[in-house]
Amino acid sequence: MLKFRRILVATDLSDTSQRAIQFAGQLARPAKTPVELFHVVEALPREDRFLALTAPLPEIQRMILQEAREHLSQRGRSLIGIRAPFTVRVEFGDAFPAILQRVTSGRPQVDLLILGTHGRSGLAHAILGSVAEKLVRAAPCPVLVIKPEGFVPPQ
Repeated sequence: MLKFRRILVATDLSDTSQRAIQFAGQLARPAKTPVELFHVVEALPREDRFLALTAPLPEIQRMILQEAREHLSQRGRSLIGIRAPFTVRVEFGDAFPAILQRVTSGRPQVDLLILGTHGRSGLAHAILGSVAEKLVRAAPCPVLVIKPEGFVPPQ
């Protein structure tokens, strides 16, 4: 059986990412492998842009990061709980380079990357790209991609 020293779950806070966190908890449980929940905030969400009129940008960024940390911590507590130790990391940036940097930095070393995919295909995939696909190609460690619940492959 494979033994991992650290599992990184890259999450966009979607339902599929929630499934990835749950899966990581199940994998980590037998050996109490540490799990790091990692979220990259790519841009100021549209619904929060009105805040720019009432608060300085650094304050808005601080609030967004804090809200994402709290949300991810809550998911970690509910989906991993005491089965394995977990940490939460949230930062601003572009998802693909930030996740790849985290996996390749070696501080601490990641043995397995788990992430969810939205299962887009066709034009949506061509326009939006796939962070999961890029990471499967570029990451130096194994990558486990979790499909959305009810996924039906295109025919």
